[in-house]
Amino acid sequence: MQLSDVIKLQEKTWTQKGNGVQAVINAVHKATQGQYNWKQPVNITDLTGNTMDITFETEYPDSLLNQSDVGKRAVWRLKWWSGRHGQNISGYVETQLNEAGQPEKWQLPQGSQTTPPSAPQNPQNRPQRPNVPQGKETPDWDAITKGKVRHGIVCAGIQAGTLVCKSIPDIDFWAEYIVTGIEPMSPADEPGENLQECRKCGGNRNSCGCPPF
Repeated sequence: MQLSDVIKLQEKTWTQKGNGVQAVINAVHKATQGQYNWKQPVNITDLTGNTMDITFETEYPDSLLNQSDVGKRAVWRLKWWSGRHGQNISGYVETQLNEAGQPEKWQLPQGSQTTPPSAPQNPQNRPQRPNVPQGKETPDWDAITKGKVRHGIVCAGIQAGTLVCKSIPDIDFWAEYIVTGIEPMSPADEPGENLQECRKCGGNRNSCGCPPF
């Protein structure tokens, strides 16, 4: 299974367990806590040399990748879904591989290796950001600045009526986009969520013709 095979699957369909995408981790970026799980932009290259940006998703903050994982090979279980910017791919690490291409222990919580990330049933059980001792981590000023810029643009668009924000799901959508810079995927079972509604004009997102952000 290669990255090009993932986008041939039906939308939101996971690659088969045990038949994921073997790929090298090229770059690991700062993770953010979304509404349902942690999300971390990662760049990977599969065995054919195809390189792609994906989103690593996990319910467990301890399983997030770091710079020491760059260059490691792993088997990824992935799926794709449609966003305003085209096709997005997200998933999680199923198995780490050693230099010989054989499985080796991946230091992640057991639950994150066996099941795809899913929305917790009880909001109170959602993972919390770990407490980082003061002085141990330098603020990501670039990310903070970009978040402020996104906040200003979104607020201006809502005030001008060019962006739609008229429900709790809309608020959650824009809040997560402002914080992460990643277009969130609305859960299919979100109560009252109209997945076909464009948040820019309020029309059908498949036919309104609105440009991306």
